[in-house]
Amino acid sequence: MKDKIKVIYISGIGRSGSTLLDLLISTNDSVFSVGEIYKYNELKKRNIECSCGNKFNKCIFWKNFVNNKTKIINRMNLKDYLKMINFLLNPLSKKINFKDKSQDYDLFTKIKKENPNVEYILDSSKDIARLIELDSDPRIEIYNISIIRDGRAVANSFSSNRGGKNKNYFISLLKWNFVNFMMLKYLKKRKLPSLIISYEEFCKNPRKYINKIQQHLNIKIPKNYSKKISKMEYHGLSPNRIAKKENRKNFKGIKYDDKWMREQGSFNKILGTFLTYPLNKNLVYAK
Repeated sequence: MKDKIKVIYISGIGRSGSTLLDLLISTNDSVFSVGEIYKYNELKKRNIECSCGNKFNKCIFWKNFVNNKTKIINRMNLKDYLKMINFLLNPLSKKINFKDKSQDYDLFTKIKKENPNVEYILDSSKDIARLIELDSDPRIEIYNISIIRDGRAVANSFSSNRGGKNKNYFISLLKWNFVNFMMLKYLKKRKLPSLIISYEEFCKNPRKYINKIQQHLNIKIPKNYSKKISKMEYHGLSPNRIAKKENRKNFKGIKYDDKWMREQGSFNKILGTFLTYPLNKNLVYAK
């Protein structure tokens, strides 16, 4: 199809470095990020500060490209997740039918028309159900990048009160396993063009993974990406504070944050190590 929209989709679970990856890829001028757009309705209602520095209802980009009729559906609900589980685990299920459809193609097309140099739309929503919805649209071509962080670090972040309401550590570990298992299941089923990145290894050796990203997407990321991140115009939706304009001004580069190791108690460390071992070994710390 001639008019296919190329979409870079960052999949995974929250607190895994997706915003950092989004910012890095967005330093290429042919990439336009909409960020975690699956949260569009929620973030609009809260009138959050856009990453450009303006309040949501004052941001020129979101005022121009999205209106009250634009439908972006958050698939993180029990009904859609049950459909997703059936689709991925039932060998007789050939496709997934969502009752309502998001207007992603129309929105992405409008963005590209107004920005003729844009080759890719970047969506860092992470949600696997949304990935399936986008991938089921024949007018959209997906380039998936999955970022996976040590499950113990993710659970520690969710169970602390940084960045919102704290959640149960054990439940967060189970969620990490579920999300990554479902993601791998779908990528294998669809054989999508995909790149899987370990957050830990990415932070320790950014250049190695920048080269992999460049090859996967056939783009160039500037060597002075830190400077570009601090100054670029960026409207990607994200509740993460590192995406905000004032914080991006002080961006110092990609660094590994290992505070979680010192914060966890002995019981959580033992429980976390036991429950995350298989995926951590094969995906996060694989040699």
